[in-house]
Amino acid sequence: MVQHQQELRLLDKSFEIIDKGLKESDKDLVSIGMQGISKVVSSSPFSNVDQLARMIEGNRVIEI
Repeated sequence: MVQHQQELRLLDKSFEIIDKGLKESDKDLVSIGMQGISKVVSSSPFSNVDQLARMIEGNRVIEI
């Protein structure tokens, strides 16, 4: 449970970094945020895929 909460915090932070990078047109920040998401998902893919999908499908605006 604790690891799951840490993973959620890391995903939230990664999305914050991506959002900031998009607002500032900073490709490096977007890349860092995407790397963060990738690391969390790859470390435990089956437990995080559903959470990642909910975050993407939720109210978060992700502009590419």
